[in-house]
Amino acid sequence: MQVDPEAVHFDNTNAGETQSQTVTVSNVGTEILEILDFGLEDPEQAFVMDPIGSVLVLPQGSTTFTVSFVPRTAEASETNVLLQTNDPQQEFALVNLQGTGFAPVIEISPENVEATAPTGCTAITPVTIYNVGND
Repeated sequence: MQVDPEAVHFDNTNAGETQSQTVTVSNVGTEILEILDFGLEDPEQAFVMDPIGSVLVLPQGSTTFTVSFVPRTAEASETNVLLQTNDPQQEFALVNLQGTGFAPVIEISPENVEATAPTGCTAITPVTIYNVGND
């Protein structure tokens, strides 16, 4: 079995947008390759996978699946796609996935504002808004 690419790096994806990459699993052996199981190591990360094209791959044939990075906010994400096959030489394979989401993230200081002023007077309390995101 051969997997190409073995690592997928999604660069600078805006939150709410999607970047996708096709991964090819090739059977370089002389017997039918059966993909017994595959999935994301950490499904809580900002990646999704489409179903694999075929779980049975003829000798010298290949199949594909697509992985997508869908960041929800300014975040770095990393996980692996794990593949288990009937290949006696390489029962397991992985594809490393990494991506960075870009988004503005606001922070307000102070978080709570309390002010009292006598009737007819004005109280002024400064509030600062920061962008602590990466966009």
